[in-house]
Parts: sequence; C-alpha cells; structure tokens
Amino acid sequence: MSRLPRQIKMDADGLYHLRGQVAGPAGYYPFQVPENSDRLLAIIRRYTGLSFCQVVDLSILGNHYHLVCLFEAFRKLTRKELLALAQRFYPHPSCQPYLHWTDSQWEHFNRRLFNVSKLMRNVQSSYALWFNRLKLYVQRRRRNYSYVTCH
Repeated sequence: MSRLPRQIKMDADGLYHLRGQVAGPAGYYPFQVPENSDRLLAIIRRYTGLSFCQVVDLSILGNHYHLVCLFEAFRKLTRKELLALAQRFYPHPSCQPYLHWTDSQWEHFNRRLFNVSKLMRNVQSSYALWFNRLKLYVQRRRRNYSYVTCH
C-alpha cells in the first residue's frame, strides 16, 4: 500500500503530536540507558531550537518517544536571518554549503525551518548516526581494534 501524504498546513500555526521509534528485537529498550536518552534529548533540543516551533511536551519511553510541538505558520525570513540560522545549522567550518546557495536553495532552507517532516527527519537521522557510531565503537573496543574516528 502506498503512503498517503500528510495533511500539514504550513500557512497556519499547528500543534503536532510526533512519535519516533528505535527498531530492534522484542525487549530492546535503548532509551533506558541514560546516555542514549540524554543524547536524544540534546538532539531534539538542537533541532527544535533551529525550527520555528515550541516543544509543548516530550516523553521518552523505553524504545520510542512522543513529542508535541506547536509550529509557527510559514513566513519568509530575510537573508540575514536565514544566514544566521544556516551558520547554526551547519556549525562545523568544513561544512558550509550555504556559502554557495542559489536563491531557490535559500527558499528551500526557509521552508525547511517551518516543516514538521524535516524536523523529524533531522532528529531521527542524527540520533541513528550517533547511535550507530556508538555501537561500532563498542564493538571495536571489545575486539581490541585500534582505529581513528572522523567527526
């Protein structure tokens, strides 16, 4: 069955109940480990701080979380506002794609800051990237490998 598009209206304020989950076998509850739930909380704070939304409620459970956010209606930001947000979004000096963006790419970035789906994609992918690196690090330490990590 094909997915139906979500009914997200960017031209009006909206309250959204969002849910994210970690996949795993039965009885797998990674968020019960404080380090994992703390990292998820830091990621949620980062991306909700960059998006035009307010966190109304957050519940982190064993293998999933519920996030209720109030999103502002879409509005066109000035280039100065967008540049400040892009610098916070891409803080690492070696990763500054906004230096070469066209007008259409700036428009896309503007819309992204008001988009519920993009917020969840950022949170989920950032957590998955961190968690997979953590698992790889633990596996390699158990095998006594020496390696160099790249951040």
